[in-house]
Amino acid sequence: MNITVSPHTISGSPEIPLSKSMHIRAMAIEFLTGNRLGSLSEDSCDDVRAMHHFIAKLDGGEEEIPCGESALVARMMAPIVALRRQKTVIKLSDSLKNRPMEMVADALGQLGVSVMQNSLDSSIEINGIVEGGEVTIDCAITSQMLTGLLIALPFAKRDSTIYVKNLSSTPYVLMTLEMLQNAGIVIETSEMQSFFIKGNQRVIPSYISVERDWSSAANLLVAGAIAGEISLREINICSLQADRAIVSVLEDVGADVSWHKTAISVRKMHLLPFQFDASQSPDLVPPLVALAAHCDGVSTITGVSRLRYKESDRLVALKTEFEKMGISIVLAENSMTITGGEVQGATLSSHGDHRIAMACAVAALAGHGDVVIKNGEVVRKSFPLFFASLKNS
Repeated sequence: MNITVSPHTISGSPEIPLSKSMHIRAMAIEFLTGNRLGSLSEDSCDDVRAMHHFIAKLDGGEEEIPCGESALVARMMAPIVALRRQKTVIKLSDSLKNRPMEMVADALGQLGVSVMQNSLDSSIEINGIVEGGEVTIDCAITSQMLTGLLIALPFAKRDSTIYVKNLSSTPYVLMTLEMLQNAGIVIETSEMQSFFIKGNQRVIPSYISVERDWSSAANLLVAGAIAGEISLREINICSLQADRAIVSVLEDVGADVSWHKTAISVRKMHLLPFQFDASQSPDLVPPLVALAAHCDGVSTITGVSRLRYKESDRLVALKTEFEKMGISIVLAENSMTITGGEVQGATLSSHGDHRIAMACAVAALAGHGDVVIKNGEVVRKSFPLFFASLKNS
């Protein structure tokens, strides 16, 4: 589906979705602590629906379980399904078959579980049971496998220790630990480099509160900073979500930012260029590129190398599509520089990536001429009502 975004001033207070990262983690923890699935809302994103479907099939004892388009579901649920005594085949979609999954076999293999990844039918076959032990995991590309181990190992038979190298996305791990703690699960950590987990933990079933999504909020707040004014309610300013860092960037570039405990407003002002280290919040890079396109000067974003392993190679995708709109982007090994200018109308590709589609749409709001985004419906992966929120604001 082609989506056309015309330049316009925005003003409003759209509702942002629940955090898909938190929601997916909450469903996994609730499943292991004895709760069963509730119903989905009409605006639930595709990744949350995939997780809901996955758990329903897991709870029903099925052997082959699809994980939709969600790498988080595939990686995080692998150690969780290894808690049961039967073979499980996680079916990967075409969009996931080129994303790194080696960490699944490596980590579970250290714990005595056989894992075979079949490239022909895009699946991960898991045989054996996780009973605990020691495991070393490299988190340079993603911390999602670590998240799965942290959730699964408290329910293993024996105690476990996880040793971590090259930890990235630390806020996501802290968020996982906080959610587990709120569910009554005890994990001891030494400076986030090792985690000691008592096995066979028993907790009282409880439902976990899920916050509004800062990743979705970042796109709308940038939209307000470049094209008018936006107010968001029911959002936790003190959240552990990594993308809360958008607030400090908007303040640094000179946007008019006002916030309270559960609300934030951003209004357009003259915007200065910025520098930002995205190593702990890689999902912020696309909306930050949209912001930089409208800043008066050259902005630099570092810590971006992991973006090559997302739904698309986001570095190449951003450079390709923003240069169609007349914005210069220079890529280096682990950084990118964006020269602000006048965004021009163009026909763009989403690259099958929800965050690329949203970044292009946001940048177009304060541009000159219509921007057409091919396959724009991919925003359903995380924010189904994104384009409606832009249109109605």
